[in-house]
Amino acid sequence: MNTTNLKILDVNRKDRHQVAAGRKQLDQIRKSAKLQQSLRQHIAYGVPVNCIGPKFGITTEQCWTILRELEII
Repeated sequence: MNTTNLKILDVNRKDRHQVAAGRKQLDQIRKSAKLQQSLRQHIAYGVPVNCIGPKFGITTEQCWTILRELEII
């Protein structure tokens, strides 16, 4: 296995850990009115979704999911 394949495997592992951690964070957002309000404010101020996700400790895809669930977008 060459170094390129090892780098790809390492990135995939990091992505999986981020997704797993993001699931816990998503549950916290669903339960917390304060975090939901913060999400709404970020959207209202025009912050791009791809910047909001990492700020909340979730991936961009998870951010889109929670925004749809909460009917923010």
